[in-house]
Amino acid sequence: EAMISTYIALMTTAFFLGSVVGSIVWGWIADRIGRKPSIIITLVCPISTQQLWIVNIVCIIAFGFCDRIKLALVIRIIHGLIDGTIPISKTIQAEIANRNNIAFVSGLFFIGSSIGGLALFSLFILVLLVL
Repeated sequence: EAMISTYIALMTTAFFLGSVVGSIVWGWIADRIGRKPSIIITLVCPISTQQLWIVNIVCIIAFGFCDRIKLALVIRIIHGLIDGTIPISKTIQAEIANRNNIAFVSGLFFIGSSIGGLALFSLFILVLLVL
């Protein structure tokens, strides 16, 4: 139990270590096909990125059932590699914002994520109550 905070820090760090490499790849893709098409691919296009969606879902489920720290770290690194939403979103934010509103625009990304997560959780609870 004394190591719980260390494990939590390692899990968070593992995702962002994977995201460092993934950001380079997603940045290259965004430079080649454009920012908007790239963000659409990472968010709402399961046909063209079906393998990534499957890997993302598998990563989340595997992480939930994982009972070994090393395997959990590998899963989090893979999850960071395939998640292109954050780096592309931050690039788009930097392009549309100016010096006066960059902090506000950056904050909207995290506020939107929180509201979306709460809405999804509320929908899940509602579905459970109906069933």
